[in-house]
Amino acid sequence: MNDVTRSRESTFGLNPSNYTYGSLDGSLSIDARASRQRKQFSLSYAKSNRTYNNRLMASYGSGLLNGGWAFSASLSRRWGEEAYVPGTFTDGWSWYGSLEKRFGNNHSLSLTHMGANTLNGRANPAIQEAYDLAGTNYYNPNWGYQNGKVRNARHARQQQPLTVLSHEWKINPKSELETSIGYQYGMTSLSGFDWFNATDPRPDYYRRLPSYITDPDLKAEATHLWQTDENYRQVDWENIYNVNLNSNETILDAGGIVGNNVTGKRSRYIIEERVTENKRLTFAMNYNQVLSDHFVLSAGVLAQGQKSENYKRVGDLLGGEFYVDLNQWAEQDFPDSSEALQNNLETPNRILHEGDKFGYYYISTVNKNMGWAQGQFKFNRVDFFAAFHVASTEFYRTGKYRNGIFANTSFGDSKKENFNTYGAKGGVTFKLNGRNYFFVNGAYETRAPLFENVYVSPRTRNDVIPNLVEEKITSIEGGYIMRAPKVKIRTTLYYTQMNDGYNAVNFWHDDFRTFVNYTLSNIDRRHVGLEFGTEVTLGQGWSTNFATAIGQYYYTDRMKATITQDNNADVLAVDDTIYSKNFFFANGPQHAGMVGITYRSKKFWTAILSANYFGNNYTDFNPARRTVSGVELLNEGELRESIIDQQKSDGQFTLDFFGTKSWRVSDIFNGFRRNTFLVFNIGVSNILDNQDIVQTGFEQLRFDYADKNPNKFPPRYYYGFGRNYFASIIIRFN
Repeated sequence: MNDVTRSRESTFGLNPSNYTYGSLDGSLSIDARASRQRKQFSLSYAKSNRTYNNRLMASYGSGLLNGGWAFSASLSRRWGEEAYVPGTFTDGWSWYGSLEKRFGNNHSLSLTHMGANTLNGRANPAIQEAYDLAGTNYYNPNWGYQNGKVRNARHARQQQPLTVLSHEWKINPKSELETSIGYQYGMTSLSGFDWFNATDPRPDYYRRLPSYITDPDLKAEATHLWQTDENYRQVDWENIYNVNLNSNETILDAGGIVGNNVTGKRSRYIIEERVTENKRLTFAMNYNQVLSDHFVLSAGVLAQGQKSENYKRVGDLLGGEFYVDLNQWAEQDFPDSSEALQNNLETPNRILHEGDKFGYYYISTVNKNMGWAQGQFKFNRVDFFAAFHVASTEFYRTGKYRNGIFANTSFGDSKKENFNTYGAKGGVTFKLNGRNYFFVNGAYETRAPLFENVYVSPRTRNDVIPNLVEEKITSIEGGYIMRAPKVKIRTTLYYTQMNDGYNAVNFWHDDFRTFVNYTLSNIDRRHVGLEFGTEVTLGQGWSTNFATAIGQYYYTDRMKATITQDNNADVLAVDDTIYSKNFFFANGPQHAGMVGITYRSKKFWTAILSANYFGNNYTDFNPARRTVSGVELLNEGELRESIIDQQKSDGQFTLDFFGTKSWRVSDIFNGFRRNTFLVFNIGVSNILDNQDIVQTGFEQLRFDYADKNPNKFPPRYYYGFGRNYFASIIIRFN
């Protein structure tokens, strides 16, 4: 919704904000009220080859009318089939509407509603072997041909509209109070295959890859098929449907009803949807007052309550007549227990049809309250500020299914986890003169852990990591700013230490031969770095800019892991040491730089060419490989290093172009009003078509403990787009 999100206030780093306490990386406040929107009617069309092909958008803003009313609305659609990555698609609608009424000069009441309904066919990361065999770094294993048409098994849906009622009260010329109530609701879902007593349907399953095959002839045959037969390396929809259509079976005592026997085509494969339905109510109040020429006071309160329903749903039976709500992984651990197989003991052997919930079903409840205050002081040579906040967080899990393995700990409300946290920050800016500034800011705060990071397995039970504590964060930044007529410079040094973090992961453990839950604690990491940017006006419409960011983001201690079986209450390890110290945090490139040149013509056109470099992009590492069991009995050497060492992608370079041109339509065609404009934009990214850019990489959580072969489950990668473009044309009536 580009046209209605332009009115915003941004702060960077630890700097103060008038609307919130802020975070380590600053804050962003968007004013979507109708009176703040541009007075206009605009219609635009865009063409792209990125994640969609087409975008159509219409926006209207009335401005402030007689009687104090203002209206604003916008509607947009993006759509496209296989824009860049094969098998993907996008179909999304976005909408916005706002109504505002001003009462005199002191009060304003606004009602705003916005949302987006999107459906995407996703791409999946793959291992490099699959990319090489397919001959492209954009191989996508999620799709295949069904009756001659492309079908993607992995759909992402999102619809979470937001409604905000806000009131602004200008108490006097120097103080104002803003109050808002927001309600957000809706759902997100992600689909994929589920199967029972059947082979893995994913085309890039490791047993189907040539690297897994030991027989030379079969290996050569598989290699040839991967390289030459597109159907072989994609989803085999025909086989999936045939398996389901030929799977006749009788389910005894269906739904737990004795004698209720159901016979029919039992699906071995289905499309499941992992659904989260959110309901969030937020109340916020912010107060700002200018107490003197030197002092501004800001304060606020925030209260937020959220309930999220989490469950799986049958999306498509793929030719079968029903599915059964059973836990296939428990079958191998408890072969003699019929109860252990049940995802819900209340309705054992439940027959499922499309749209039915199954597998797991729980509600997460999170309540947060926060109060903050801030003072900003301004003098001729020195500015400084101080701010603090206090907060409370409560969360708990409510199980809606009584799991067959965890019958006593899966159903009903869990224990409530409560955390009281706080934070303080402050900063000083020294003004050497009107152009040169030096600043330093610092902060210390505590944070409550996140719900999803502390439950051992929220899908199946109420257990949390024992001895939970708050995360502690210390941060300091300092730098220099120059604001001269032809030269602008900003440089910042920063240091942030975060201690006592948590994370939870679930994966198949080849040594224990079962799915396990790794609940990680004692996660300490440090972010240090330098950021520098400058813009120089060269004259005659020309300017140039340069920016660089050089950082190191790494773990400063050894994590601890508590390991439990997903299908067993037994604890496999407590405080198992993860040798994670000095490993790098995988959040994108840690080094980046760009240089650009801009020309702005007096005839209302602009052209920008920029060159970009980024490097030190680390692959996210598997903690299970960095344990005693992962490296025990291995001597120092190449194998040990290949297991322990963290991978890093090669540095990459791109060249980008952006251009824009605007016309006053009345200068071209007679009869148009003078305030009618036509605007054309075009952007071409990665002009040199670099297709070797690893956007994200992560090690698979599975590991070969028997042979210690790190290449049996190699890392998976997403690659950034090669040459791509975006072009739009806008007609605007102001």
